[in-house]
Order: sequence, then C-alpha cells, then structure tokens
Amino acid sequence: MAHSRLRYSRSSVGLAILMAFVLSIVAFSPDLQVDAQGTNVTFKIGPGFTDVTPHQIVRTLSDRVFIFAAQAQYSSVLVGYWTTAAGLPSASSDFNGTATVTEPTDNIVSVDAVYDGGTMIHVLINTRSGAVKDYPFNTATNAFKTAISLTTDGGTISGDYIGTVGISGMFDKSGQLHVSHWTSSNRIVHQVYNYNSSNNTLSAVGGATTVDTAGHANHPALAVSPKDNSVTIAWVSEANLPTGTILARTRSAGGAWGAVETVSKSDAWTSTISGINIDQGPSLLIGGDGTKYISYIQDYDTTGAYGRVHFASSSVSGTWADSAVSIAGTNAQLVINGSTYTHDPALTINASGQLYNIGHGPMQTGVNTNMYTMQRNANGTWAVPSLFKIGSTVNDFDASASTKWSAVGFNRPNTYEFAFFRAPSGQYNSAELWYGRFGDNSSPATGLGAPVRNYYTTATPQLTWNRITWATGYQIEVAQTNLFGASVVFTNPNPYPSTTLSASPSLTDGIYYWHVRAKKLDGTWSNWSITEQFEVNAH
Repeated sequence: MAHSRLRYSRSSVGLAILMAFVLSIVAFSPDLQVDAQGTNVTFKIGPGFTDVTPHQIVRTLSDRVFIFAAQAQYSSVLVGYWTTAAGLPSASSDFNGTATVTEPTDNIVSVDAVYDGGTMIHVLINTRSGAVKDYPFNTATNAFKTAISLTTDGGTISGDYIGTVGISGMFDKSGQLHVSHWTSSNRIVHQVYNYNSSNNTLSAVGGATTVDTAGHANHPALAVSPKDNSVTIAWVSEANLPTGTILARTRSAGGAWGAVETVSKSDAWTSTISGINIDQGPSLLIGGDGTKYISYIQDYDTTGAYGRVHFASSSVSGTWADSAVSIAGTNAQLVINGSTYTHDPALTINASGQLYNIGHGPMQTGVNTNMYTMQRNANGTWAVPSLFKIGSTVNDFDASASTKWSAVGFNRPNTYEFAFFRAPSGQYNSAELWYGRFGDNSSPATGLGAPVRNYYTTATPQLTWNRITWATGYQIEVAQTNLFGASVVFTNPNPYPSTTLSASPSLTDGIYYWHVRAKKLDGTWSNWSITEQFEVNAH
C-alpha cells in the first residue's frame, strides 16, 4: 500500500503506474500536463483511507457510487459515502450522502465492500484486537444494519497498521457470500454464508476451510470467477522467510479445493514495520474468460530498492506465469531497468478484458507523491505510466488504490473507477479519501460506449493538454516511434496558442507517440513532456 515514511513506515516506491490520458512533465516542469483524451476525473470525498486488496468502491444497479472506509488510522469509525443521483460524479458535492457507525471493540484495520448485485452491500471489517464483522448497508434506505459478528479470532496488531489487510469477500453468482480472513494464528480461513435480509442474519454454509497449509499467512485476497463461479484466494506467505511468496488456491463451483499454487517466481516483499506487509497486495481479479491476474511487488533488488511491480496470470489451473512488468517505452522518472516500481499496485479491468495497474510513482526518482495508471498492451508489455493525479510533499498521494470490480454487480464495466487517499504532509492519521475515474462513459445498461483510452477510430485525433500560465504557445510532435526525430509525422511549426489541437493531415492506422512543450516569455522552450501513446484504427 503506500505510506511514506521510508521503509520503516511506508516508503512508497510508487508504481509509476500510468494514466493513459494525462501526461505530465514532472521530470522538468511540474506544471505542464497533456491529456490524450481528457476523461480523467478525480476529487476529494472526505476522511478515510483505502487499501489495494479489498474493493471498497461499488457502483450499484441504481447507477450510484458507494465508498466505505475506516475514517482514519486509530479510529473505530466506519464511514460510508455515496452519490444520491444516478450517473457519473464530477465533484465532491455529488457524494452528498454520508453515514457512520462506531465499532465498539477496537480500531478498524481494513474494510471490504461486498455487493450482492441488488440493494445490499456487506461492509466487512477486521479490527486491531481480532474482531471480524459484517456491517450490512441497505442502499435503498441508505443505512447500516446491526453488525453481524463473524469471528473474534482475527489477526491482531499493535501500533501503525494502515495497509495491513485482514478481510476479503465477494458474492458468487448463486447469491452466496464468500469471506476469507486472516486469523490470530496467521492462517487464512474461508467460509461461505447465506444472508437473510428480513432478520439480518448470516448462516454458515458448511464448515470453514483453512486455505493455507504452511501457516505464516496474511493479506487474503478473494475473487469469484465470472466464468465458472469458482473462488480463488491469494495471500502472502512468510513460511519460507527470508523469501516471501505469493500463494493461491482455488475452490471449484462444486466446493472442491485444489492444491496450493505458487504464484510468485521472485522474492515477494514482506515487512513487519509499521504493520504487516503494508506495501504489499496481492491485488487479485479474474477476467470474463476465467483468467486470473495478480499484481504484487518484489523485495529489494540490484537497484537498492523494493517495489518492482510484478504481474502474474493463470489460465490453466495450477500454472502461473509471473514476471516483472516490461514497459514498452522509456522515461527517466517512471521506467527503471525496463520496468517500474511502486507499493500496492492495484489491478483494474473492463468488460473487454483491458487491464490497468494503478499506483503511485517510483520513490527512487522522487515522484512517489503522484498517482499513475499503467495500461497493459495486447502483446503483454505495459505502456509507460501516465500521470493521473499530481501530488507534492503537502498533497501526498503516496498511497494505495482500491478498484471497482466484482463477479456480481459489476456495473458500468467499461468505466474504470477507484478510490484512493491523500496523506496531507505525509500524515497518514489524517488521510483524505479521493474518488478517481477514467475510461469511457458507457451507459450502465449496456456497458457499451466510447472505445478504451487512447484508442481512436478517427484519423484526426484531438490532443489536449493543460494550460501553463507563463506559456506564450505550445508545440506538439506526433511520431511513429518514441524516439521522434525522423519518425515525426505531425508537428506545428509555429507556437500554437490553444491547448487542444487535432492531428492533421489524417493519420494512417497504427501506434503513435506524442509529446508537448511550452514556449516561455523569453522565447526559449521548456523541456518536452512525458511521452504518451495512442492508437488509430480508422480505416
């Protein structure tokens, strides 16, 4: 997750993860940003924090957004925020619904919002003293119901804990609630429940299963397959320290558990400083075709830093392919040895299976206060991370994202939505919850709409960038390689006064790269912005 106090707290080596519309020339001029499609939306909501393993944001069938979080570190207040109008929120004022409840046993460590596809969101929590509970929230009445205790044998922790994950859940397509939690004996336990809304009770279906076999396990991440209703749980194993491992195990729709599977091929980062593995996921989701995807971070490597982003996938039971992300492009601040670094990379996916990772930038290059997104290319490489939200030492986004995704009730599937948080001046005890969105604005009913980001069906795509107060004009270059030079196919020879320009003449189909620079009052030019990439398929 990312909390920055150096390793002894949450030194976030950020995911240099990218946003495919907003480019920033953070490396040279922090003010100059460009935007290839301009559909980034982000704003503050209120007090709270997020983590990468649970999914704390839900879009309901009524097309409203709900976000749940602990109000702060060392707080026992659970808070819910929601939009009262259907549609896409554009400002803090759109989240004008709020409810709180105080957990009587202890401070809340982690939160998961588990949507049943109808009117109920089961808000799962675990506390520092080991309580694991369900706070059902009725989206028709916008109110919490009485909490339901699941166990008092959850994992316990003292001191700082943001990023210590202890609970994960999801509904399957038959309407049963699956919950996985971390126990006081460092095991991972799974239990299935049926919920009776009329009397607000959960009934266990069969007995609980201890999923791990070696102990020393934490950070459970549970996902239901949209394809076959199977359940996969991934976790961090410390059974073979000093080598950390990401493990997983899958339960068939019929209830049979397979063997424990090794996901990570590299040493997964672990630490007990300021919590339990606070900068580690895993982030787990499953595509519509049943392929499982996991992101995690590697331990210290030859660069002297930890946080190298790894991406693992499995389309065949028991077999995982894992490697550090390979980035197709260069950038001095965001691409290090052909890859990138962060803490808590968060996976997100759309209806067509397009994957992104979300996270802050690499700490090694000083951009860990910024939030980025990173697109997975069709050939398995990843695009250069793109700026989503610029930060600073005061506005510190060295933090974790929690993405919208579920097997049931995955509404507006082509709009990527997530929650993340800001640590004002690095103060994680005063975290501020933020909403983020990118991708198309497809209708909730069909999931169809504009194509994925940076993909154009016009031969004259419109390029947009943010205005710089001191600029007298701008120059754009569009090229067929990221080296520019002789491969430039479009540029404006004279300074352009506006911040939007359509490429002309028409571009042929293919992949293009572009950047922008600003002209100063003294007639000199700024450095070029970070290079962005887009695809044209118009013919």
